[in-house]
Amino acid sequence: MFHLKNFILKITLILLLIIAGWILNDATKIIFQGETQVPFFTGRVVALPSPSDIVPQEKIKVYKDFILINISNAEWSILTDTHSMEPTLNKNANALEVIPSSEDQIHKGDIVAYKSRFLNSTIIHRVISTGTDEEGVYFVLKGDNTLQEDLERVRFEQIERVVIGIIY
Repeated sequence: MFHLKNFILKITLILLLIIAGWILNDATKIIFQGETQVPFFTGRVVALPSPSDIVPQEKIKVYKDFILINISNAEWSILTDTHSMEPTLNKNANALEVIPSSEDQIHKGDIVAYKSRFLNSTIIHRVISTGTDEEGVYFVLKGDNTLQEDLERVRFEQIERVVIGIIY
């Protein structure tokens, strides 16, 4: 009987240490990395910036049998399933996009398609910040489902389109 009590006490102590480590890990991330998390949640929740309001409400008309969006430079995109933007964009999603005419039209939170200099392909990721250096304005991008920022500072000339709508 004494051995059973010791065993239960040891298991309880181990579980308490695991829970304490989990809580300290989450608290450390919030304090030192500025992440917002839901306590005791098995996934990682980080608040993402919202896209800018590119299409004014008065430009959208909804009828019984069709929808009309009155915008210029619109394009339709069928997305490749890379998982980097899940759950926002997935294999069943299609995107409505516009071609931006200036860097002022791109804001933190916008989802953009850009031509990567490193990968020589078009990437669709979210703008997480902007900055200026000796070459001018640049955008820092990151997939919603990736841990790291994209490898390059993206310039306006690389940005092909801005996502204005997602159709699932």
